[in-house]
Amino acid sequence: MNAYQEVERLSESVRAGDQAALDKILVLARAYMEPDGAPYDHLRLRKRETRIFNLLLKRRGHAVSKEAIHSACYFDFPNEPEIDIVDVWICKLRSKLKGTEFRDKIETVYGHGFRLAA
Repeated sequence: MNAYQEVERLSESVRAGDQAALDKILVLARAYMEPDGAPYDHLRLRKRETRIFNLLLKRRGHAVSKEAIHSACYFDFPNEPEIDIVDVWICKLRSKLKGTEFRDKIETVYGHGFRLAA
C-alpha cells in the first residue's frame, strides 16, 4: 500500500469519527512536509519557509499552486490567513536563498503558483 492509499484509508476512518486515524494523517503530513534533514539547516528557515521550500524541492521542475502551498503551511493552524500570505512567504524565502545554489530558482507561474527550477 502506498502513502496515498494509506491516507485515503485513514481519511475514511476520520470521516467515521476515528481520532486515532486523524492523528496518523497529521503524522504523515508532517513527515511529508518537514525537511529531510541537515543539508539546508544553514539557511535558518522558519517553519513555514521550510515547509514551502521542502514542497518546492519535492516537486522540483513542476508548478505548485498557491492553494497547495497555503494548505501545506497552515494544515495545523486553526485560523488560517488569506491566501495572499503565500506571496509574503515566497518573498522571504527568496531573500534567504540569495547566495545559495537556489538563488533565482523560485519562479512565479502566473495564474497558478510557483516552481523551483530544475
